[in-house]
Amino acid sequence: MKIYDYSNYKEYVQKRIKQMPHGGRGEYSNIAKALSLNSVVISQIFNGKRELSLEHGYLLGKYFGFSDLEQEYFQHLIQISRSTHKDHKQFLINKLNIIRSQSQAIKNIMLTKELSEEAKSIFYSDWYYSAVRLCVTIPNLNTVDKISERLKISKAKTQKIIHFLLLHGLILEEKGVYKKGPQHTHLDADSPYLNRYHASWRSKATQNMDDILDHERFVTFPMSLSPQSLSQVKEKLADFLKEVSIILSKSDVTTMGCLNIDLFEIKK
Repeated sequence: MKIYDYSNYKEYVQKRIKQMPHGGRGEYSNIAKALSLNSVVISQIFNGKRELSLEHGYLLGKYFGFSDLEQEYFQHLIQISRSTHKDHKQFLINKLNIIRSQSQAIKNIMLTKELSEEAKSIFYSDWYYSAVRLCVTIPNLNTVDKISERLKISKAKTQKIIHFLLLHGLILEEKGVYKKGPQHTHLDADSPYLNRYHASWRSKATQNMDDILDHERFVTFPMSLSPQSLSQVKEKLADFLKEVSIILSKSDVTTMGCLNIDLFEIKK
């Protein structure tokens, strides 16, 4: 859900929490801790007439993982709710409209046919970027809160990654949810970013080894063989990957996985 669609900060927070996993159960308590307030005060704010201070609004924005522009918009919403003068309210409403226009301008950035080198250096630096992009292809896993919970990363980091993916056309936003964008990703065999990309996903695989599920498989197979046999194994792997691609093209999308394959000659 987009904060720019709201003109009341309490309504935004209430609806966002309702859309969280498990209906947002326990989320107000988490917010109270993040803002160093007790639960009674939080209830008085979001279910009563008490107003959020700008300082606590900033902390709540950090908790939700707002971008700088979203944080600015949220601060204006709080000021509008706290203001008692109609001219001041109108001034702030005009500011909101300007910020909405800025958010739309970012959304409408012209896409290039290929990611820039700077964008590639960021996207391939950490498995999180690919994983978040995969998340949005799965039904009911395409909001900041649900992605954050699934990948066990903070909302702030999730929002930062989503902002990057949106900016470069790797994902799109429609009616507050995200989906895969038109931009494609590809690395040539000689790309300077390829080793980092491989290492990042292998690091993630190592983490998963601490809790292997029944349908997961980790294989390490040191071997002694001839150069000819090594080439034959490489060809078999190529055939296998073609079969995997066929399976994926026919599969329903309900979860995510990663297949890492290493075949190398042991030297030094």
